[in-house]
Amino acid sequence: MINKIQILAVLATLICSCNAPEQQKEVTAAEPIPIEKMQLADSTAFYSIAAAYPIDPGDRDSIMATIINNLVEEKKEDWKMGGVAYLDEQKMTREIPGKPMPRYELNIAYESTESANYQSRSYLFRIFEYTGGASGNTRVMSFNYNTDGRLTLEDVLQTQDGKDIAISRLVAEQALKDHPDFAKEMLLDGLGLAFLKEDGVSLDKEKCKCDGFLFASNLQHFVLLDEGIRFYFNKYQIAPGVFGTPAVLISWKQLEPYLNEHFKQ
Repeated sequence: MINKIQILAVLATLICSCNAPEQQKEVTAAEPIPIEKMQLADSTAFYSIAAAYPIDPGDRDSIMATIINNLVEEKKEDWKMGGVAYLDEQKMTREIPGKPMPRYELNIAYESTESANYQSRSYLFRIFEYTGGASGNTRVMSFNYNTDGRLTLEDVLQTQDGKDIAISRLVAEQALKDHPDFAKEMLLDGLGLAFLKEDGVSLDKEKCKCDGFLFASNLQHFVLLDEGIRFYFNKYQIAPGVFGTPAVLISWKQLEPYLNEHFKQ
């Protein structure tokens, strides 16, 4: 016969089994996408070239590889012995006594960032070029990708009907908040806002000495972050050279009126 103690033990086991918390499923982080880094290098007595770019699976048309390789090949052709730049420098060296032959330099480096919220990867390139003088110049170039491929500015933001002007104003206001020592006049010139008439939307062709001005063209270099979009600018474009290649972060909340549907949070 089963005694009372055995019955109580069975009941206790059943109660514990019923009340035991469910075992949580283990959440596995997404596997990082492997990104291969390609490097190019060439050097002569007249120039040195070093470049790098990533092989991203989202770059299905190999746009980054094509642009960087073309830029390197263009400089190698122009700077080679007997090339246009080489012959020009030789001529100046002969005409100006004591002038040394400069050594040209091209350096292309990149940095990458990711947005977990938008499952995107961004690459910012800094392209430094020195062709004589006190210092070289640096310009920027950016590429953004998600699972569907490349993301352009127009994929993320609405820039038509004067919205590009409104976004440019956001950038100007935020830049002055972040960097009070920016020269306002240079900033507005670089963004094209100084070329507007008093109505704030019409282009003054006399001020810009142009037939037209695409304000969105100043916003093409950007990276996507969880906190917003960081816009980058060439050296000397919106600020003195001491600031290098300036960057301005605009939050998603600030950009909400201009976001395309997919990017609205």
